Amino acid sequence: MRVHGVKPGAARRAWYSASVRVKTWMIKAAPAAVEAASALWAAIFNLAIGRGALAGGLVVATRRSEPIALT
Repeated sequence: MRVHGVKPGAARRAWYSASVRVKTWMIKAAPAAVEAASALWAAIFNLAIGRGALAGGLVVATRRSEPIALT
């Protein structure tokens, strides 16, 4: 089965490996500053996680929802 001409498994692997590929690209782009590139990548990654958490928190805070028992 193909979705938009791509096998779903291939698209999933491409998405899951995006962070590794971007970090590798950053290190290759600045071979003399590997530590700085890694620090920049960590900052970008953590900022993205924080923005996602903020967006999720705003959605939960502004929408009426019923509690879900997690058992």
